[in-house]
Amino acid sequence: HIPAADALSLLPPDLDFTPDLLAYLRGQLCALDQATRASDIVRNLRVGEDTQSKRQLHRLQSGFVVISETRTCPHCLKRIGSGTAFAVIPPQEKSAGPVVVHYSCLVRHKTLNLPCPADSRSNSSGGQTTPANEEAPPTTSIKLRWS
Repeated sequence: HIPAADALSLLPPDLDFTPDLLAYLRGQLCALDQATRASDIVRNLRVGEDTQSKRQLHRLQSGFVVISETRTCPHCLKRIGSGTAFAVIPPQEKSAGPVVVHYSCLVRHKTLNLPCPADSRSNSSGGQTTPANEEAPPTTSIKLRWS
């Protein structure tokens, strides 16, 4: 089986094109054109997916999180201090912020596949509320950028 585009170059120049031959060649060239268009569409979709992935990666890498002395881990409900190892889980939803957990809690819950005992999104703001008549304790904050 010879492709129609290659067959055209093999035909002698003095050949009369009959209606049947024209119909066959037209059909073959249209099929070739459709295959080319389909491959172009697939290629452009892949380029779009790649661009979307790069944008999402850039958005995730350009974020930062502030660690204060009042920030607590949603898994164990203990404070995340300046001397502890922690992990930042990027937001799953656009409206939510990143979740900060102790690294050991992250490993333990991933290894054992345990659910989080506390709602991980409810405490992601990093602090506990202070009543209006009490003065908030002084805190040192660490602003970290992840990449």
